[in-house]
Amino acid sequence: MTNTFDPPTLNNIMIIDDADIDSFMLQYALHKKTNFCKNSVILPGGLSALNYLKKHMGNEDKLPELIFLDILMPVVDGYKFLEEFEAIRSKLNKKVNVVILTSEKYNIQIGSLIKEGKILTHFQKPFHENYLKEIASLLGNNKN
Repeated sequence: MTNTFDPPTLNNIMIIDDADIDSFMLQYALHKKTNFCKNSVILPGGLSALNYLKKHMGNEDKLPELIFLDILMPVVDGYKFLEEFEAIRSKLNKKVNVVILTSEKYNIQIGSLIKEGKILTHFQKPFHENYLKEIASLLGNNKN
């Protein structure tokens, strides 16, 4: 597939997903297919992601501009991650957008998260490269 849009080339993206194959496919699309980002980090769950964000809270170069978040994960699922993330979000000194990428279908809870501005949008797995076009458009409208 050829790149038919001009991606924003973000510095850092975080992928939070316990399914290795989904994470690697997304990472491949972000780096090799579209140059959507310069760096990405894959974390296998909400707890490790929260620990990473807290550890790098003062280091803007390590913090992501965008997080791809799975909902269905053991220990700390995506909803619990978002709840705890909201408590530290304002301390990050950087705007961090969250996109839910999960096998879970769109529901009222996800709709509320979008309406409240806690997430940018929701996509259902499997990942499709055309999702990046919509994300790029949303990021362009969400720079504040």
